[in-house]
Amino acid sequence: ERLVDDLYRKHAKKSSFFGLCERFRMREEDIMRVASDLSQELRIPVEMLGEIRHMFHRFDFDGSCELEKPELKQLLVFILRAQRDQLTPPTMSVQRMIRLESRNLSEEFQVGEMIGEGGQGSVFLASKRTTGSKHVVKKYDKCNLNASLDDIKQECIVLRKLGDHPAVARIQDMFEDRRYVYVVSEPYFGGDLTKLLANAESS
Repeated sequence: ERLVDDLYRKHAKKSSFFGLCERFRMREEDIMRVASDLSQELRIPVEMLGEIRHMFHRFDFDGSCELEKPELKQLLVFILRAQRDQLTPPTMSVQRMIRLESRNLSEEFQVGEMIGEGGQGSVFLASKRTTGSKHVVKKYDKCNLNASLDDIKQECIVLRKLGDHPAVARIQDMFEDRRYVYVVSEPYFGGDLTKLLANAESS
C-alpha cells in the first residue's frame, strides 16, 4: 500500500472530468516511469516489468485511458504475480493451485465458439470427444484478479450438491491445469435473463 501510494503521488497527474472536478490519475505515458521506480525499489531488472505498458488498458476499467490508484495497484500486483510464477519451480506452483483434478481440456473436449466473456472468464461451446455430447465450458484464468478461485470452487460445489433441480444449471465437471480452471455444465440455448425480460416485455 505504501509503495503504491508513493508511486501514485509521484507520477499521477491532475485530470479534470468535463471541467467539473479535478483529481489525480495515471496516464499511459507515465507507466514506464512507475516501472523504473518499482524495479529500483524491489531491486529487480526493469525488463521483468516489461509487460506493464501492454497491460495498462486491461486495467483501465472505466475506459478513460487513465488509471486511478486502485487500478494501478491491481496492475502492479498482476505483473508481480506473473513474474513470481515464471520464476517459481513447478513443484511450488502446483502447491499454489486449488485442489482440483489436473487434466487437459483439449484432450477431452473439442472446443468451439466463444459464446460469452466477462470480468472473471470466458465461456465456450464444446463437444465431448468420446461421446459427442454438447457442453458449456467456463474458463477462468488464474492470473485474473477479478476471479476469486476459492469462491468459484465453492459456488460450483454448492451447485453440484443441488443435483437435478429444474431451476438450476447442472455443473457436470470441474478441473484445472497450470493456467486455467475449467467448469463444465449443461448448455442452455434460450438466452440470458436480459433477453428473456426483453421477450416478456414485447409479448
